[in-house]
Amino acid sequence: MSFGGIDVGTSGCKCTLFNDDGKQLAVAYQPNDAIRSMGYHEIDLTTIWESVQIVIADAARQAGDPPEAISVSSFGETCALLDRNDRPVIPAMLYTDPRGDEEAAELAKNPGDFYIYGISGHPPDFTYTMPKLMWANKHLAANMKQVTTILPMASYIIYLLTGEKVSDPSLASRTMMLDVKKLRWSPELLSLAGISEPMMPDVVEIGTIAGTVKKEIAEELGVPQTMKVIIGSHDQVVSAIGAGVLDAGSAVNSSGTVECITPVFEKVARPDKFFKGKFPTVPMLKNRYVTYTTIFSGGLLLQWFRENFVKDTGDNSINKLDSAGMDNPTGILVQPHFAGAGSPYYDPDSRGAMVGLTLEHTAADIYKALQEGICYESKLNLELLKGAGIKINSLRIVGGGEKSKRWNQMKADIYGIPCTTLKAGEAGATGSAMLAGTALGKYTSLEQAVSALVEEKETYLPRREFTEAYASLFSRYKKLYKAGKKI
Repeated sequence: MSFGGIDVGTSGCKCTLFNDDGKQLAVAYQPNDAIRSMGYHEIDLTTIWESVQIVIADAARQAGDPPEAISVSSFGETCALLDRNDRPVIPAMLYTDPRGDEEAAELAKNPGDFYIYGISGHPPDFTYTMPKLMWANKHLAANMKQVTTILPMASYIIYLLTGEKVSDPSLASRTMMLDVKKLRWSPELLSLAGISEPMMPDVVEIGTIAGTVKKEIAEELGVPQTMKVIIGSHDQVVSAIGAGVLDAGSAVNSSGTVECITPVFEKVARPDKFFKGKFPTVPMLKNRYVTYTTIFSGGLLLQWFRENFVKDTGDNSINKLDSAGMDNPTGILVQPHFAGAGSPYYDPDSRGAMVGLTLEHTAADIYKALQEGICYESKLNLELLKGAGIKINSLRIVGGGEKSKRWNQMKADIYGIPCTTLKAGEAGATGSAMLAGTALGKYTSLEQAVSALVEEKETYLPRREFTEAYASLFSRYKKLYKAGKKI
């Protein structure tokens, strides 16, 4: 029988199934449409559930091999608010929804950002669930009185499939109401949010079997009534697992629309050490945690340049830009804040900037400079993490960005660490399969699952002369943000 996982994303839902040999048998995808209107960013829960049902049924048909188990992972921060009849009370607010901004600012003052950070491992910010619940209690009081259940997105899908209300620690932590050290809901933070603990799901270890699929759901989707549903995690965590990044000192670079680096470490970081970069502490596995560095305009910035400044279109254009231009550092400094600043600043008002252009520079040089700027911004984060005791010795690159060999080499040169790409197409799908396969006993541990399913493709080593040249440019880049704020 097959096994695999579901990834619930803001733009779509995907189900991937594998056989016992680790061969991918099926992949099914169904797009979701976020609702952005009047400044609100929401997603319809009914649409999400319909998409999940479609991809499970489609993948099962494609595979021709009944799924024995599936794990469920999702994006974070967004929660389903249900009434006593399990009906959504209000549309689910996405993490980009600005509601909760004032409440987050209030929390930062009283009881204080260090207090919140010390318990939850997350700095007060409107992106997390807690400030949005506080906003809803103020502005949608009548609706909130109907709420009896609050579930992170993966938990919501697991509940509809099995009837069990459970969450793994990583998604629970993204509500900003989990005690990250005790791995249980914080009475103090729940009280501040105006929420009672019975409304929240049980917090259990990632990879736990939540239950079996409901009979009526199994019949409707064409899957076995014995199919087990496995508790997955936050999407960045499952991608790290799928990349084989399980141990302290290793990290995964999810290089997609957003550029994200996820390092693994063993102890809850001290708030004073992590706070400067506003880095969260997210539970991963037993005695292992991750944090996230985020650049909002990663691959998105490169796409913007190709669409607006290069007449060629398609892969041919990307290949030309990636192979053209100077081999040495461009000397151009690009601040990649074209969609605002992510970590370590989290400044939505910051803007993109280019410094050092000459008449000799070509479009290909500017394209390369954009790649360099994304790397410089990531290196800012890596330096802060190193100062907080989180050292990264190796990096695995996944996502669309890994197709650029030049960019992979550039990352090795600028970060000064080996960077490796993988043969598997999607780390998230592989991570989901690992969780399901391990829960079924097909693998004795996630480490064994990594050995079976993760294969390296190419490793890029730092080149000393380039590392030194980029270090000189990076020392100038570090002055760019403060200088720009004065203009």
